[in-house]
Amino acid sequence: MLATRVSNFASSTSGVQSKIFDTAVVFNLALGNGGAAAQCFNADSVTCLWTDDFYLVISVCHPGVKAGLSWLEKMNALSFNGWSKSRRRKSSQGYESAYLLVFTEKISNQATGSAGCYQIPASIAVRPIASLCPNMPSTAVATICDICKTSILESGRSWGFHQNSFESLKKAAEGRCTFCYSLAKEVKELDKHIGFLVGAKWPLHRWSIRSLARAREGKEAVAVTFRPIPHGDDQWRDRKQEASAADFGLSERIFYLFPERELGYVLNEGDIGPSTNPRISGRTQIKKWIKNCDKNHKHCPARDRPSGSFVPTRLLALGGVRKGPIRVVETAPNGIKGPYASLSHCWGLIPFVQLTTENRKQFMEEGIPWDELPKNFQEAIEIARFLEIEYIWIDSLCIIQKGTDGDFNKQAPLMHKIYRNSYCNIAAADSSDSTGGLFRNREAYHVLPARYQGEGQSPMFRNEVWRIVSEDLWNCQLLQTPIYKRGWVFQERMLAPRILHFAKHQIFWDCAEVSACETLPSGLPQALDGAAASDRHWRGRLQESGSPGYVPVAGANDDSIEHFWKSAVERYTSCNLTSGNDKLVAIWGIAKLVRDILGEEYGAGFWEKYLEEQLAWRVAECELNERPAELSRNPSWSWASMKGAIRLPDRVQVRRCYVVKDHQNHPISVQLVGRRRAKPHRETSEEWREELAAMSNDIRSLEVTHRDVSEKGQDKPKATDKGQGKETDKEQSTDRDKEPELQNTSIPMQGYIGRARLRRNKTTRRWMLEFLKNAGGDHGDGVAEVFPDVKPKEGDADDENSYFAVLAMSETHAGNEMPSLRGLRNSDQEDIRYSGVGIMLKPSEQEHHFKRTGLIQFHELSARVWEQLQATSGGSPAENGTVNGLKFWLD
Repeated sequence: MLATRVSNFASSTSGVQSKIFDTAVVFNLALGNGGAAAQCFNADSVTCLWTDDFYLVISVCHPGVKAGLSWLEKMNALSFNGWSKSRRRKSSQGYESAYLLVFTEKISNQATGSAGCYQIPASIAVRPIASLCPNMPSTAVATICDICKTSILESGRSWGFHQNSFESLKKAAEGRCTFCYSLAKEVKELDKHIGFLVGAKWPLHRWSIRSLARAREGKEAVAVTFRPIPHGDDQWRDRKQEASAADFGLSERIFYLFPERELGYVLNEGDIGPSTNPRISGRTQIKKWIKNCDKNHKHCPARDRPSGSFVPTRLLALGGVRKGPIRVVETAPNGIKGPYASLSHCWGLIPFVQLTTENRKQFMEEGIPWDELPKNFQEAIEIARFLEIEYIWIDSLCIIQKGTDGDFNKQAPLMHKIYRNSYCNIAAADSSDSTGGLFRNREAYHVLPARYQGEGQSPMFRNEVWRIVSEDLWNCQLLQTPIYKRGWVFQERMLAPRILHFAKHQIFWDCAEVSACETLPSGLPQALDGAAASDRHWRGRLQESGSPGYVPVAGANDDSIEHFWKSAVERYTSCNLTSGNDKLVAIWGIAKLVRDILGEEYGAGFWEKYLEEQLAWRVAECELNERPAELSRNPSWSWASMKGAIRLPDRVQVRRCYVVKDHQNHPISVQLVGRRRAKPHRETSEEWREELAAMSNDIRSLEVTHRDVSEKGQDKPKATDKGQGKETDKEQSTDRDKEPELQNTSIPMQGYIGRARLRRNKTTRRWMLEFLKNAGGDHGDGVAEVFPDVKPKEGDADDENSYFAVLAMSETHAGNEMPSLRGLRNSDQEDIRYSGVGIMLKPSEQEHHFKRTGLIQFHELSARVWEQLQATSGGSPAENGTVNGLKFWLD
């Protein structure tokens, strides 16, 4: 029997007692008489209640509030429909959080003595708060269950086993144990797909715990790791083997514990409102991030930009009434200088309002009716107004999408400027289309990190308060959201100076100096900051690259721009694009800035120097049966012709003894419209004297270039291709903002083409070329590993007996990774090995034209195998009129 003794307010000043009913918490109830409001005060809570003939409604203040007063309107529970019918007043300690409990039956009046006590009969149903008030926060917060406390954190051991049954794991997860909740969620997902729980052996996980050494400027941390236990191995405990994630589908999970004192400040339950809408909650934290960035971050642009900075062609003006029409304005005629916000969002498949030739005049004069704006746009406008920004740029409404004067092709090359010059980018991270909106309801346990109080017995935890956060917080809650799977948004995230990401459970903040979220509002600790820190670094570098007078000279501690480009391409190609025609356009904003830093021309995803090395890209996972038809406009040699993540090679390789050339025996290059042929990169000299002289010339040339750039603040005007005088700065700048076009999609080459059987190793499942047997060699003759672009077809003659071309080769002495000097080539040939790269080919329609089908990596080839590779498909090199091999074109 549920019996809760309720005394009147005159006798209810004793200590607070609480009992949890589902998601509701009832504190020391006080009952008034005759329907009058009774107020009960004590040190830890405030209780206000009303009684009538039908229902009892109780409001309980947040236990962390020492004093306060919460007022509720007298209401009938039958008509009660949410939080909007209650009012909150500010106490001396701030806004208190009220929780409601509604009893849906009459209260029995069973007076017992002069104290006027009452009993609540067991027949009364206690309904969850969420069912009555879906927008109201729950009192449930993340915790650590007793089992995890005693068996892990307070055990004094470095490893052990976690939870002996699914029932135990499930119960702890329902109690919001941070460890168990995360592990149980994955177990349930796995069971849903493969029926994992049937016959599963428990325990499923082995845990380990270790204290991390404090790095320079880093925070103290303890790591708790959960690894899956291998299936079907009863002896693993004796061998103490650790399982890999692939053993049966469960992944490794890592949690970090940080001393609360080192995290700056952590929000409490009263700070976490029921929604990510700043009108309801979160406004204080957003303001703090903005203020700190504006005032203290020297690498983030200030709110008031200097006169003459870039402003988009059109913006949306946000003045007027709150839900009134939104006008499209032309910036130049109206002298608009900003600042402006921008929006990143997923278009999705549901049609929504767009700027066209037909509605342009109406949208500029009368404005766009509020009700015609999709939810994403409405809520982004609310955020911009909250930030006190008068303008916002939204692609579909600021670029003319359809009609005779449509200007997408003109505006698309300026995307890097639009996002880089916005004051703040607003990201609808959790919306897969225009109807999803930015704001989400949430519970406190989704946001607040679990709290653990050390008992003083452990030297690891001492008598301190610790906070527990999952290692994948940034990746799982932000980077895996729908918007960041979209290709266009990748460059928007990298180029915007600061971003407010509205995710499923909380708001994330990103700028050039701090990455934070409501879980960790002061910023991510070093242990969690890997991916975010890299993005911040390059966001700052890319911001600087567009500044007046910027000189692209790398410092000693700077990351390699080459490394950034490789990483950017792999991450970008892992995203999705609605239109295949946007494959190269959607990364041009980043490519343009990298081009300016490198000082090299760019086309179709490649740089002008060492093209033979860049052609050795590969598909990360070969999953397609055919090349995507929607990407066929891109040449086969470009990674833009494929779907899926692409891995680029390093451009700067060891000294090559051979590289493929063009038909004039020059380095191969892409031919761009309106660009001169790239200056051939100088090959390594045979003599050190020549090498040093050439290096000195390069240094003098760089000094002159950097001096000119520093003095002028921009490149010198160059003569036009037609030789008709000089370009103006404006014309040159506009031209440089436009993505370069290929003059010819075929690359002329001259090199060694062969043919060999493609086979798959049954043990390693790797693809290999079998030409080695034809050289009369054995396993000591080296390896030629193949990475196909698409799955080879069994029984297909072209796939099984494939063409290939050698792109580049290096010569080394056996057992020595350093390249050999040519002066030592009179050594015994048995000691020389060759390694390099090539590409798989298939013939095109035209004679001597080929298309790429994959990558080849040559490892430790013997001299006789390399000699065989130098024979072309037509026989010996001499039969083709040159020792450099066959002339052909790569389409």
